[in-house]
Amino acid sequence: MQISKEIRYQLNQQLLKENITIQQWAVAEQIYLLSPRKQATVKNIAQALNMDRPTASGIVNRLETKKIITKKVDSADKRSYLISLTSSGEKYLNLGQQISNQVMDSYLNHLSTPEQTELNQLLSKFLKSDEV
Repeated sequence: MQISKEIRYQLNQQLLKENITIQQWAVAEQIYLLSPRKQATVKNIAQALNMDRPTASGIVNRLETKKIITKKVDSADKRSYLISLTSSGEKYLNLGQQISNQVMDSYLNHLSTPEQTELNQLLSKFLKSDEV
């Protein structure tokens, strides 16, 4: 938990330098991942990130204000919106990924390549056991 907390803190600090919060970046990434058309709803973003809908909705609204995403009424469910990344949103997402990679590299560079491979394998094993 201590390592996770430290990495998250460092990631958040680096993202904030670019006016990106860790939560906003996570939502933008989920929008990208959730649909082949790069669209999602607040409901599936909240589920994917294990957050409540009001929190996800607030983040989506802030991303819309920043022109990172657009919302349009879902033709299948008029009560819902389809959320898409704008071209600025894709740049935002890529910048967040670059920052994340830099932060992770700063921690992983203390390990040899075989140790990094072993760590990735062990962490993957933990994730798979959690899915059962």
